[in-house]
Amino acid sequence: MAAHIADEAQGGAEGVVNRMKDLHSKYKHMEASLIQKKAKLSEKLPELQHDLEMVEFLATKSTSEEPVSTHYQLSDLVYARATLHKPTHVGIWLGAKVMVEYSLDEAVELLNGNIASTKDKLRVVNEELEFTQEQLNRAYLNMTRAYNCDVQQRRKGRGTSQGLNSVVERRERKRKTSSWIIAGRQQT
Repeated sequence: MAAHIADEAQGGAEGVVNRMKDLHSKYKHMEASLIQKKAKLSEKLPELQHDLEMVEFLATKSTSEEPVSTHYQLSDLVYARATLHKPTHVGIWLGAKVMVEYSLDEAVELLNGNIASTKDKLRVVNEELEFTQEQLNRAYLNMTRAYNCDVQQRRKGRGTSQGLNSVVERRERKRKTSSWIIAGRQQT
């Protein structure tokens, strides 16, 4: 580490620490992005599973003679009531204001595929998040090591004899001050 920091091309300890700070901030940004992606996928999965349950329910009622009464959502706060007789098709929102009509079997296949795909994406995001957090820790540790190494090099640069002399001088001044205080107390 000391050789790496001492390298003039690296910009010394300050340059190394600044590069580690930049790297750390990049990984922090990546972590925030992955956490957001994970939240979206985690929110999407229960919706897909609920949709699959509904399509499977309709598939069981498609062979029944009795009608199915239900409420369905038209928009955020608007619901309508419907009665279905032998449902054979279902409309699925694909996104971007696009709805496609599928047969019940095709809808089950599509939703199962979407659930599997979402689970795979969630697994990959979790792995990437774990890797990013490891890199965050490494960047932080390297930044700390570079700083500590620089502090040690500066202490060595002052010289140990000078450091020891200053400690001895401080002790001597403290002893003299203490003796003055003691002498002052004895006089009173």
